[in-house]
Amino acid sequence: MRFAPFNLVALFFGTVAACASTSPGGTTSPPQPIHASDYNQKCASATDCVAINEGDPCGCPSCGNAAVNKSDQAKFNADFDARRKQCTGPAVFCPASCIYSETSCVAGACGVCHSSGCGVADAGVTDASHD
Repeated sequence: MRFAPFNLVALFFGTVAACASTSPGGTTSPPQPIHASDYNQKCASATDCVAINEGDPCGCPSCGNAAVNKSDQAKFNADFDARRKQCTGPAVFCPASCIYSETSCVAGACGVCHSSGCGVADAGVTDASHD
C-alpha cells in the first residue's frame, strides 16, 4: 500500500494530536506554574526545609530552585506530580549546574542557595516568593 506524502503528514500530525493532553474545551493547555509560597515555608533551621521545583512543572524536574517546610513536602509532591502529568512534548534535561542546591533558613523562611555560604542572607539565597 502506497501513501502519498500528504497522507503521511496527515497521519503523523493526527497521531501526535491524539497523544496531546486536552482541556475539556478540546484545546491543549499547559499546567499552571507551582509556587513555593503556596506551601508552608516557615523554619527554625535549614533542616526544617526541603528543596522543591518551583515554576513550570514541565521544566527541569530536579532543579531545586525553592524550598518548603518538610511538613508540606508530600502535599507539594502530589500537586507537582498532578500538574506534571499534564505536560506534553519531549523530556527536559537539566543542566549540571542545577542538580543540587542546599536549603537554608533565613529570617524564619525556607530558601535555597547555589553557592558557598548557604544560610547567609546575601550569599546566593534565592527568594522563593512570587508576585
